[in-house]
Amino acid sequence: MCYLLANVMVYLTGKSWIKQLVTSAFLIPSLVCGTAFFINFIAIYYHASRAIPFGTMVKYHLFYVS
Repeated sequence: MCYLLANVMVYLTGKSWIKQLVTSAFLIPSLVCGTAFFINFIAIYYHASRAIPFGTMVKYHLFYVS
């Protein structure tokens, strides 16, 4: 997806394609994962049955980072 967005950016404007690449590769997934962590912490606080265990969330995060 990042490659596609960078090529579209170069084709249309030719400027700031590196910024677009970094944004699509890191910022957007980080916001989604951060939101999921926050909602899951609320679920853990209320002892919801559908809450994902904290250790599992850390494993998912480490998998994303590596």
